[in-house]
Amino acid sequence: GEPLPRWALGCYWRTDGEPLWKDRTLLVTADDGGRHSTADALRFMQGLAQQLSLDERFIIPAFEDVTQIINEELRWPENFDPHSADLKNTDERKRLAKLIERGLGEAVGYVLPLKALPPATPQRAAKAIVPNGFRSSPWPLKREHLYLIAGDSPLGLRLPLASLPWVLPEDKEEAFGRDPFDATHEAPAAKASSKKSITAASKEKYDPREVVHTALCAEVRKGVLCVFLPPVPLLEDFIVLLDAIEATAAALKLPLRLEGYTPPSDARVKEFRITPDPGVIEVNIHPSSTWEQLVANTQTLYEEARQTRLGTEKFMLDGRHTGTGGGNHVTLGAATPADSPCLRRPDVLMSLITYWQHHPALSYLFSGMFIGPTSQAPRVDEARHESLYELEIAFQQMAEKLKPGEESQQPWLVDRLLRNLLVDLSGNTHRAEFCIDKLYSPDSATGRLGLVEFRGFEMPPPCADVAVADVAAARARRPFLEDALQWQFESLGNRVA
Repeated sequence: GEPLPRWALGCYWRTDGEPLWKDRTLLVTADDGGRHSTADALRFMQGLAQQLSLDERFIIPAFEDVTQIINEELRWPENFDPHSADLKNTDERKRLAKLIERGLGEAVGYVLPLKALPPATPQRAAKAIVPNGFRSSPWPLKREHLYLIAGDSPLGLRLPLASLPWVLPEDKEEAFGRDPFDATHEAPAAKASSKKSITAASKEKYDPREVVHTALCAEVRKGVLCVFLPPVPLLEDFIVLLDAIEATAAALKLPLRLEGYTPPSDARVKEFRITPDPGVIEVNIHPSSTWEQLVANTQTLYEEARQTRLGTEKFMLDGRHTGTGGGNHVTLGAATPADSPCLRRPDVLMSLITYWQHHPALSYLFSGMFIGPTSQAPRVDEARHESLYELEIAFQQMAEKLKPGEESQQPWLVDRLLRNLLVDLSGNTHRAEFCIDKLYSPDSATGRLGLVEFRGFEMPPPCADVAVADVAAARARRPFLEDALQWQFESLGNRVA
């Protein structure tokens, strides 16, 4: 029943044991009927601007676009009676009721344009990065006030960014995050070397290149102060911003809820996320470095799901017992992308692909209801007839560049040779039995994580023991394996036979 059900709940922590957020009482994690008002949002933004050494004049009040509501009403036909329509349960009526209750001319929140300055230490010169503070700028808008895009989303997702001055592509200041292959275990700096702000300019005199297009937002929903975080490229800048937010909340005694953009991808921060997927709740847990840790995490996950009346099984219309489908894929990687076994030793991945190709039962044993070219994990030879011939040529080129057992000094080699071969019928690299989307993709930093995903493993019912049995087969854990085989053969029947 939500207008936008694509939410995500994330939990993040530092690997060095230091807390990202120190005072738990200042962090609101549930709708507990807070009593904050929009005036509290303004007080918070003013305090945060002082913490970041920014001018309070950069804070912009945000309003609902009343003219859009009036225009929609003017487009109604003459013979339309809104009182005769059943609008009791519609989201639009609830939204309009909230606007009328709050007051159409009242500010709904506040916006602070915010962008991290380039680090004091050049990123490529040293592993350690010293944050350099944040800067802000005015927003020259065509209309007198900042009017939000209509909707029920958080304020940060409804900013009219398209009305800001545009900049030529060659004049844009691109913000690059830390490269995954430049990972370090050094503790990130918690304080900025300096705090700066640019001088406020008038709407008539400004340089479009100096206009900041990202912003931190504060609004009150259901009595809870919600702070929308902007995208920050480096973990060091994210920690500085988070410390400033907590210091402001502590000084004003304003508990708040954090939302918006997640921390940047960094090996020094781990995470797990809970997101909705069609018909299921999807849980992405953090990587495990040992077998015992994997078993403990899986058992904890299943127990927490059971206590909230969630399970990994369902029944078909004819009464057949099956899993929920998807999920439970086995992912192989390392603590840092540079240590990934499939990048350091491409012959390992080549051997795995060859072994799976020679043993088709492995492709179907742990799959669900759907197999073949249109499934979630088609085999290499199920995409195109010539795939195996081209794959053989790719393996020959890989063998020519590397001696047996030699580590590769070219991490892009595997991606360049196999990216167009490990695909499904439509050429999609994500829907393949061996997914290398996050191995060494040149598209983005999040695609160069050194990960290989085995998508032939789907979520089995009914317990954690069966879930970990997929990986237990490689470790000869016979009790787990026997439970898994028993259910899989009952589910698949004659297909495996």
